Amino acid sequence: SYLSYFKERGLAVFEWEGEDFPEGVSQKTSLWLTARKGGFVNPCPCSPHMVCCGYHNINLIEGCPFSCNYCALDAYLSHPLTRIFANLEDFEQELAVYLSRRKSVRIGTGELTDSLFWDKIFPYSGYLMDTFAPYRDSVILEFKTKSNQIDHLLAYTGEKKHVLISFSVNTRLKIAQEEKDVASLDQRLAAATEASRAGYKVGFHFDPVYYYPGWEKEYQDTVKEVLGGFSRHQIGWVSVGVLRFAPPLKELLYQRSKHVMEMEIFPSSVDGKMRLFYPKREEVLLKMLEFIRIYTDKVYLCMEPPEMWKDLALDDRKLNQRIFEDYWH
Repeated sequence: SYLSYFKERGLAVFEWEGEDFPEGVSQKTSLWLTARKGGFVNPCPCSPHMVCCGYHNINLIEGCPFSCNYCALDAYLSHPLTRIFANLEDFEQELAVYLSRRKSVRIGTGELTDSLFWDKIFPYSGYLMDTFAPYRDSVILEFKTKSNQIDHLLAYTGEKKHVLISFSVNTRLKIAQEEKDVASLDQRLAAATEASRAGYKVGFHFDPVYYYPGWEKEYQDTVKEVLGGFSRHQIGWVSVGVLRFAPPLKELLYQRSKHVMEMEIFPSSVDGKMRLFYPKREEVLLKMLEFIRIYTDKVYLCMEPPEMWKDLALDDRKLNQRIFEDYWH
């Protein structure tokens, strides 16, 4: 059992009922094995008035061991530990009903945790690939990570055509300034190359993109380095999103990162989030699309209003269906 696993390794184990947690616990160092009462699978919580890409989230784990300055989980999650949900039979029942009502589903585990970090202890990724095998023609399963921990996926012998391993990427400068305890860009790209050779589609998320002196050249070089080693067929999809965050995170984020204060960030009249000034954001997205389209046209914007799509001459109609269909080609 997991309790035996932790005890054998000399780790402190507490058993309790309710949510009166022991003192000194933290999301980065403490795990809470518990049951979830429904809500394992949900549509992506797209902000109001934003173009929705139709994505869906699986939440079997809540909490991330990495320490990225822009991460909202500390403010979003209402508990001080990383929660591991162990009642997988309940999840499977909920999933079957959820998928029976939908088609062309893009779904993943990377919203409230890193998809792959915990797999050495909780092998949920392999479990999910087995669980989704019967749905492989109508569902794309994504694992999104800032790690390079893919050895267990390379050893997987089952069907993998419907499985996308994606990597959140950024310029080397921003990874050094804003992301802690993560794999380096070189390590992520090496893992992506191995995953592609093993038969997986790979994806990349340029999110969040920062606006700073020299950003254009650095992102141009990063896009070339990231996408230049893969063919269109090897890439499942690419997303682009400019830094944005909810107002309650503002003070916390400013304490973590002085560099965010250098950006021209204002409350958005559309969804209330703190965003880069619209004309600057349009400039950034236009350039990012220009850089990415040299290598692939499988790209979409994350959390932008219809006006931005229109201003960039992009079509947001039937977006999920188009992303889903492009994945296979």
